[in-house]
Amino acid sequence: MGVQFAATYPDRVKSFVALSPAISLVPRPEFLSIVNKIQEIGLRAYMDNWTEDIYPRSIRTNKERWARYRGMELSCDQESIIALIRMLAAAGFKDLLPKVKCPALVVHTSLWSRPEAEIRKLSELMPAGQFTVAEAGHYSALESPEAIVPVLMRFLDQNSG
Repeated sequence: MGVQFAATYPDRVKSFVALSPAISLVPRPEFLSIVNKIQEIGLRAYMDNWTEDIYPRSIRTNKERWARYRGMELSCDQESIIALIRMLAAAGFKDLLPKVKCPALVVHTSLWSRPEAEIRKLSELMPAGQFTVAEAGHYSALESPEAIVPVLMRFLDQNSG
């Protein structure tokens, strides 16, 4: 993950953006219930419910974007998604975040159910962390690029050179 790379190789990373990050400060073993549900009903059935949280109906107005996202979602490999969720369940990033020395922007996407305070805390633990909120869902770059690109451009403009 990007946080791990930025913390491990600080001389190789000039700036860093965590866009609607799924990481947590401490391990989240409760995420394993997601794995159990996927194994019980299958990834496609689970994603039909999960999608409402990460790509809300309120922003599905662009049919081409929605179709692209849905195609990507439905082509996901179940075992790969399970491995990703297990990693998120087992990993805590509290000790790693202070090692990210470069300017770092953490973007909370307000249409995703993840609490803003959790995402804000990630930025507060990085020495050069910055925080902002964008009105978008979890997969914001796909769902709402018009909300995300200006945020990213401002940060990159301030931190290039």
